Amino acid sequence: MRWQVKEPTLRQPVPSRPPRVTRLASVTRACAAQLRQSSGATARVLARNAMAAALRALCMETLAHFPVPGEAAEDLTHTMLPVLIDRIEQGLVACGSEDAYVRTTARNRARDYLRDQSGVRARASLSDDVDEVPAPHGNAEETFVEWEEARERAIAIARIRYLITQAPAPYRQTLEHVHVASRPIEELVVSELVRRGVDPGDPVERRRARAAIDKTLQRARDWIRTQL
Repeated sequence: MRWQVKEPTLRQPVPSRPPRVTRLASVTRACAAQLRQSSGATARVLARNAMAAALRALCMETLAHFPVPGEAAEDLTHTMLPVLIDRIEQGLVACGSEDAYVRTTARNRARDYLRDQSGVRARASLSDDVDEVPAPHGNAEETFVEWEEARERAIAIARIRYLITQAPAPYRQTLEHVHVASRPIEELVVSELVRRGVDPGDPVERRRARAAIDKTLQRARDWIRTQL
């Protein structure tokens, strides 16, 4: 009996929201409503404290889905909280959508962090979470779509580069040679045969080396896909 191996895909079906996230989202919306309705200095301070605790929990839960170290996640959350609370309190966030706004902001901060770690310095605005769109030369919708695609592509590239640095050593070396240094696979075959002290002109040895490199490269790409 032959087992069927399911090939990993770049995008998996989106699962339903976990109960913890649903609860945190409900608490965030409730705290936001309480903050808007509070009157008096004491009541407002208590409402802001409750709001801060809810936002912190939701931010940390969102950041936990990214490869952001614990201390960095704490720092990002600490930076976001004052701005998030002020915008919600000032009515700059639509009532009832506070949890979605907080999760979007946290995801953007995580992506900014990963881009910084990968050497990509383009950053999203903390105020509106959407950078300024350049003036369109033709159709405004087409320009916006192109800008969004370019932004998402930059995020994906930064994410893949980061994953390459975190891949197991055999995978990382092959990925760096092929996808970072853009070395031809045949060049890697020759280097491997020379390293092993084998005649690079031997067709049998060349086929074996090529098959081994192709297999490692395929496994490395599969590993990357499972991390996306």
